[in-house]
Amino acid sequence: MDNQIKTAKDWGKDDGFSQACRDKFATADIKHREVCKELDAYHSRLVKNEI
Repeated sequence: MDNQIKTAKDWGKDDGFSQACRDKFATADIKHREVCKELDAYHSRLVKNEI
């Protein structure tokens, strides 16, 4: 993802490639946050049940 962002910066800010990179990065970031939230909730239940 970092390589795509660097490449996008070389191509310019208003072209389709740059926009596609920003969109993919935003989507990946949202998914990452969702997974982390689910893991935190699961971890809390798991730790609570072990005590």
